Amino acid sequence: MRAILAAVTMLQALITGDCLFCEQCFALHTSSCSGIITQCPPDVTHCVAGQENDTEGTNVILTAFKDCLDPSHEAACGREFSSNAPSSSLWTSRACCDSDFCNSGDVTVPPPDNTPNGYI
Repeated sequence: MRAILAAVTMLQALITGDCLFCEQCFALHTSSCSGIITQCPPDVTHCVAGQENDTEGTNVILTAFKDCLDPSHEAACGREFSSNAPSSSLWTSRACCDSDFCNSGDVTVPPPDNTPNGYI
């Protein structure tokens, strides 16, 4: 079945032109996900893969995601965001790439950078 999907995807690429193909998935409570290969809209130039860790007290929600990257979010590529409060924290990281199927496989994001930024 997977071979048929790959063949259909490649045929569609030849017919429709230069649109980027990216893996698309979303999974809760895990650090990885796998999904389907999708053709991105013509204005999309990057695929994205990332992880999010949202902690509220003792409740930890880990999320993995992959998709076509909205062009307005390209500034977030290769960056991480973290926020800490007394009872909650949020950490998000995204890795972007610019070739067909480049976000396939395991979600790989840079290790957390815990260097204080000077803001209080």
